Amino acid sequence: MIASAPRILSAVYRERRWVNALVIQERFDYIISDNRYGFYHNTVPSIIITHQLSIYTGFGKWADKLLQCRIYRMISRFNECWIPDLPQYPGLAGRLSHPEVFPPVATVYIGPMTRLEQVTPTGRLDLLVILSGPEPQRTLLEQAVMAQWQPQASKKMVLVRGLPGEPNDKMAETRGVSLKNHASPMELSQLAANAAVILCRSGYSSLMDLLPLKKQLILVPTPGQPEQEYLGKLHADTPRIRVVRQEDFDLNALLRSFEKQE
Repeated sequence: MIASAPRILSAVYRERRWVNALVIQERFDYIISDNRYGFYHNTVPSIIITHQLSIYTGFGKWADKLLQCRIYRMISRFNECWIPDLPQYPGLAGRLSHPEVFPPVATVYIGPMTRLEQVTPTGRLDLLVILSGPEPQRTLLEQAVMAQWQPQASKKMVLVRGLPGEPNDKMAETRGVSLKNHASPMELSQLAANAAVILCRSGYSSLMDLLPLKKQLILVPTPGQPEQEYLGKLHADTPRIRVVRQEDFDLNALLRSFEKQE
């Protein structure tokens, strides 16, 4: 995070310049920014959407507070802050979206946002794996899933690799696993509806997509990402959710634990 700070601040500066230039050319009634701190303008009502009001850095409370103050300074440049969570604590993100002190602008809870639709199941899928996140951790989890999957004639797994830049037309089915580099929101909605168990990271976007579906979930926080680790712990006591560290990942034991629960 510390090493990435110059790159992040540089991106904010570029966003700010881009918006300033665009406002000269076009007329806007509002600017709505999805967690991008440079997308605002002093003469146009500007709104930022974010759930990251309390920050978990992994370096202790002083570092969390310092980073929160920095983020609140950036949020204060907007007219409003929209929080994509439920107003009642803990909601989906706990302290992340329900801080003790709010930023110095109007804040509104707008409820969780999701790209998925509630659709009717069209078949049976034993396991849906949705991969995402930075390398090499994305690849390491994919390798662990593929190595531990035990193919059976009656069982089927779909693995969405989270590689939107790669085509799907060359993907093949192997060992009872259907591989996809990416899936559209509608296709992912259908896969999720068909799945008995879904495995994914414990990122907030994934939780917003999948928790409303009331499915059995396996959450594997990305190593080195304190926010995902916090969100995993927050939901670990939910009966239909299993949370496991990547280094302790045991796919078959996790799937058996759901069978025992039934």
